[in-house]
Amino acid sequence: MVLGFWQQIREILQARFPANLIIRRPGLGGWLIGLFCFLFLWLYRPLGAQPSKAFGFEMTMALYSVVVVLLIWGGISLLKKLPYFSEPARWTLLKELMAIVYILLFLGIGVYLAGFMIEDTSIDRWNLSTFLDSLKQAVLIGLLPFGFLLLKNVPYLLPGQRAEATGEPTADRVEADPEVHINSSLKRSI
Repeated sequence: MVLGFWQQIREILQARFPANLIIRRPGLGGWLIGLFCFLFLWLYRPLGAQPSKAFGFEMTMALYSVVVVLLIWGGISLLKKLPYFSEPARWTLLKELMAIVYILLFLGIGVYLAGFMIEDTSIDRWNLSTFLDSLKQAVLIGLLPFGFLLLKNVPYLLPGQRAEATGEPTADRVEADPEVHINSSLKRSI
């Protein structure tokens, strides 16, 4: 019984799954996430987000959002160069989850390093708690758009929808054009 459960989990993870918009189109995806991050940070000021001393709050968040755009674009471009992630036709739920974890970690590390240029340099940022805080903020904020797009594609895991994840037609979607025979007693004249 337990073995059957793990077999089902493995089948679900290995099922074909469409890559989300952010992964398929990293330029557009980066801008969408950057805009989302800016609006989210500007409206809600979550997780104790503070302005830098050189800029106001809005400018600080705008700079971080531009960094996010560049990190998303660069991170996904690097990800697609790896042989395991290079074939979109062989995309699976496991690859999707691994890609999201990779991108969020890449984003957290990049935001942490960008803080050295954006934030006040007199503050000691070179410590584990600041690094973990950057990772936490990137993951918590980034999970919202990635989670939404992941959940949007979950119906493709249903048995009747799996082939549609790859763009292959399913049996119920394939409709042959009906043949039309026209019989006429008229003769064609030349």
